[in-house]
Amino acid sequence: MVKNPNALVTLIRNRLNDNYEENLEWFQEKNVVLKRESNFFHLKKAPNSPDSEISDICNGILFKGAKLVVFPGFVEKECTLKEAKELNGFVWNDKTYFIENIEGEEIYMYWDVDINKWGFSSSTKIRSTYKKRIIENVYNIMSGDPSFTYVFKITKKGKMYLDRMYYTSKLKEMDWNEVYKYAIKFKVEHPTLYKFEGFDNIEESDLPIIARDVRSNRIFIKGM
Repeated sequence: MVKNPNALVTLIRNRLNDNYEENLEWFQEKNVVLKRESNFFHLKKAPNSPDSEISDICNGILFKGAKLVVFPGFVEKECTLKEAKELNGFVWNDKTYFIENIEGEEIYMYWDVDINKWGFSSSTKIRSTYKKRIIENVYNIMSGDPSFTYVFKITKKGKMYLDRMYYTSKLKEMDWNEVYKYAIKFKVEHPTLYKFEGFDNIEESDLPIIARDVRSNRIFIKGM
């Protein structure tokens, strides 16, 4: 439901690398928290803030210089089931499905071409503190494709999931057959999927849950 995301990435990239100090105020006006460490730039929508034209794409995206290295998807709209039924732009049909909501720490794995190693960030940090745990627990980690941003979640009980994947440069969420393939390869869990079979089949005990439509729009349904 984000219009022209590639143009937004270009706009953000230009702002980051052209008079960066002068553009800090511009990002604040757009309700985006910007963090910088060396040549890394991390952008996250400010909590409980109004939407702006760039805020929905600032969901923990990470640039290294002019290169986008992490794309973890767009900010998910939170709504009730009642609101979701009438949501403009979201498609409810036989290609819509529900995704198990995994609660836990979210870590983004990306390929750093400058050092030929995997890098790790999160929705709030340029360098994730879970780097060592991911490296130690993801089997055959070097078999990952550097084109992708891998989104892992670690639950309070220590269970590790490959929650979703994105083709970074294309800002595209990957199909679930890719997620399953890499979850098996990495020897980690993956969320359970449920086919949408009508609103009458949804019970309060099923919520919260994530819905994804045929256009890869994702929404977080928090209650009835």
